[in-house]
Amino acid sequence: MAELRKEMGLLKVAPAIDFISDAVENGKVIVFGHHLDVINQIAAKFPNHAKITGETPADKRQAMVEKFQTDPDCRVFFGNTAAAEGITLTAADHVIFVEGQWTPGKLAQMEDRAHRIGQTKCVLCSYLVIEDSVDSVMLRSCVDKLDVIDKTLDRDNPVVFAEPPVFVPK
Repeated sequence: MAELRKEMGLLKVAPAIDFISDAVENGKVIVFGHHLDVINQIAAKFPNHAKITGETPADKRQAMVEKFQTDPDCRVFFGNTAAAEGITLTAADHVIFVEGQWTPGKLAQMEDRAHRIGQTKCVLCSYLVIEDSVDSVMLRSCVDKLDVIDKTLDRDNPVVFAEPPVFVPK
């Protein structure tokens, strides 16, 4: 499963670069992935980016956040689960997931990097999914888990599943 998931991420590199290139025309974006190979290949196309992964030393992480938050030329922030908690990235108004997660809580934590105190804009969250792939299984699993949570808590607001953009690998 891990190898298949990595292959899916690598298949999405080219279309993700196109999608991110379009998105940065409208503002700053946060891009989350899972595999370092995927993140690094995409990040290489955006030279003045900020990035936090498990490889980023602890003493350099705040500098990456500040660069993204304050440098008008730094339009893209890249991260994985190492950037999912404890940082504020309110300069962005778009969060893009190139690779997803199995748990809705982790996805929510990642989305919440842009939804912090001080955010003044609406934030769009996009999930790049290949139809009928492990991507779609993971996303559907997260939606199903959220539905179970809603039913358990007797909430009357079920999760609405919007069909994500579908990418066909080149």
